[in-house]
Amino acid sequence: MENTGLDKISKFQYTQLSVLFRKLISKPLTNAFEKTLPCDIQLLVDPDNSGIKKLIDYKNYELKFPTGPKIFASNHVFYDDIATLCAVINENVHILVDSSSKDNFKSFLDRIALYLNGVIYVDKNILEDRFLSVLKMEKVILNGGNILMFPESTWNFSQNEIIRPFRAGIIDLAKKTDSSIIPCGIDAINKKYVVNFRKKFQINT
Repeated sequence: MENTGLDKISKFQYTQLSVLFRKLISKPLTNAFEKTLPCDIQLLVDPDNSGIKKLIDYKNYELKFPTGPKIFASNHVFYDDIATLCAVINENVHILVDSSSKDNFKSFLDRIALYLNGVIYVDKNILEDRFLSVLKMEKVILNGGNILMFPESTWNFSQNEIIRPFRAGIIDLAKKTDSSIIPCGIDAINKKYVVNFRKKFQINT
């Protein structure tokens, strides 16, 4: 029998029970960390379908995401973007985090929060680690969870490059799990954290 790499993932990791537990604690955990954010969160939305988008406090607007498995794909521009996106998405997402970047681990408390929320670590410089991270994300989705990832695979501080080249793994993952991909952009503007979601799309298999 061909070795798919699944034997390298603990049978206790990313199980249905684990995913359910994280869904149950997601709201209080997210609320606690939102209070530590230095900026208010706003959504860039078109509330009356006029074709004109405006900024609205995210608590005053109900986002409606599709049912079924979802992969949220965001740019990565500042340290608080994970906590900000989790607050706005308002449903549990397992987060793909680059373990090779020291910028992702500023405090022990952050590590604990990521673990409780649900996190998949990957060293993007190691091919086998990237392969295993995809298997872990598949397992999360098949057990009823969602994924938040940053396909650019690095910080984007460019003023001229809106989006950097990104790895195609998100496309393969969406195909294998029949998940919707929901693009979202985030930035810090005038001392506000601004989030903009685009229409979901699915990859035809």
